[in-house]
Amino acid sequence: MLCSAAEVRKRPPLIDLNEPLAPEQAEELCRRIARRVVRLGLATPAILFLDMHRPLSRLAGQALLVASPVLAPVFGLDGVGEFSRLMYQDGGAERLIGHIEAMHAARVKEAT
Repeated sequence: MLCSAAEVRKRPPLIDLNEPLAPEQAEELCRRIARRVVRLGLATPAILFLDMHRPLSRLAGQALLVASPVLAPVFGLDGVGEFSRLMYQDGGAERLIGHIEAMHAARVKEAT
């Protein structure tokens, strides 16, 4: 059975970019991503990529929504939604870069 347009408009969006992540939720997401990036040895390329595309981070958040049908089976819809909301909000890319740099520095210091 098909829904009417009015019924579709009443439904809340699956991922709402206008609803920012809670600060503790954003911190936890940044820690998880940074931990994985540093563990894979991709800290420098990730920092360069994020820093280079920092002015486009809001666009990246929207692009992640467009790509969510492809990304959701791999990362889960919640994971794609959280990451897109992080990239969309102001300072999200900077926060992620800061976490990656801190974890990478700690790992380098630990290795020496």
